[in-house]
Amino acid sequence: MKNKGIFIITLILFVVTLSCGVVGYYENKKSNNGKNGDDITEEKITYKYYLEDIEQEEMPLNNKSVNDEGIETVETLYIFSRFVCTNDVTGDFNIDTWEFVPSEEKASVCSLYFVNSQYEVTLTVTNGEASADNLKFIEREKNGSFVIIPEIGYEFESSTCSNEKQTEWNPVTNTLSINTIMSDVACKVVFKIKTLKMDVTVTNGDGNATETAEYGQSVEAIVTPKTGYELESVNCTNNQKAVLENGKLTIEKLTENTACTVKFKKTVVAFTLKVSFPTQLDTIGGSTTQKINSGSTGTFTIKSNTPGISVGNISCEDSVTPSKIEENTDGSVKYTFLNITKNITCHVTAKTD
Repeated sequence: MKNKGIFIITLILFVVTLSCGVVGYYENKKSNNGKNGDDITEEKITYKYYLEDIEQEEMPLNNKSVNDEGIETVETLYIFSRFVCTNDVTGDFNIDTWEFVPSEEKASVCSLYFVNSQYEVTLTVTNGEASADNLKFIEREKNGSFVIIPEIGYEFESSTCSNEKQTEWNPVTNTLSINTIMSDVACKVVFKIKTLKMDVTVTNGDGNATETAEYGQSVEAIVTPKTGYELESVNCTNNQKAVLENGKLTIEKLTENTACTVKFKKTVVAFTLKVSFPTQLDTIGGSTTQKINSGSTGTFTIKSNTPGISVGNISCEDSVTPSKIEENTDGSVKYTFLNITKNITCHVTAKTD
C-alpha cells in the first residue's frame, strides 16, 4: 500500500509539471506572434493586397488568354504600384510572373499596392452633345481630349469635374482636355446661349452704337440722317441682313456678331424745265419737259420746221430768263439755264421771215 501511494504522488507531480510546460510554451508563442502589433506567423510572410488603396481579399490579376495557335496574350487591367513590408523585409515584384519576390523569408507582413491601368471618364453635357468617337477609358497618367459639340447658338460656359480635376476648353476645336488622369473622372459640361452684338457705324448721320441680343433674337438701333440727306446703303458683316425703316435699323434674327455700316447721301432735289412752242417749231436738242437736279444746268434747242418761219422770242414764268441764248447758222436757237433751283416753264414763239 505504501509503494502504491508513493506511485500515485509521483504520477500527480509529473502531470502537474507537464501541464505547466505546455502552458508556458503556448504563452511564449502567443507573445511572439503579436510582436509589433502585426499578425505574423513565425518565419512566414503574410501578404495583404490593396487596389487604389482599398484592401482586397485576393491579389488583383490581369486577364490572360491563349489563342488557337497557343500564343498567350495579357489584358493589362492592373499595374503594380509599391510594397510595404514589416521587419525590414525588402524585395521586388516580378511583373512577368506577377508575384512578389522577397529578399529573405522571415516573419513579416507585406502589403502589396496595385492601381488600375485605365480610368473611366463620364461626361454629362447640358445644351450640347459629346462625340460618339470619344474614348471612354483613358490610360493611367495620360491626358484625355474629348470633343463636345454645343447646340447651334450656344457656347461654352463651365465644366466641373470630380476630385476638383481641372480642365481646359478649346473653342476652336470644341475640345475639353483633362490632364494626367489618375482616377475615374465625372465631368459636367454646360453650354449657354450666345450673346451677340451689332456694331453700328453711321456716315452723314447719327446712331453709332453697339447693341446686343441673344442668338436668334432681333436687335435694333436708332439711326437718323443729317438734314438734307437720304439713305444710300446698309451693309453688315457675317451674312447678317439689316433693314432701315422709320429711323430704326433692325436685324430680325441675329446669328453672328456683326458690324453694320449705314451711309446717307445728300438728298437730290429735281426741278422741271418745260418749254412749249407752236407747231411750226421743233426741238432738236433736249426734250420739252426735263428733270434737272438742283443746281444743275438745263438746255433745249429750238428750230423751225416750216419754210418762211423762224424762231421768235422766249418768255418764262416768274420773269426767269435764259442764262445764255445762242443762234446757230442752221437757224436753230439754243437756250441754256444755269444753276436751276426751281421749276421753270417757258414759251418760244415763231416769226415770219
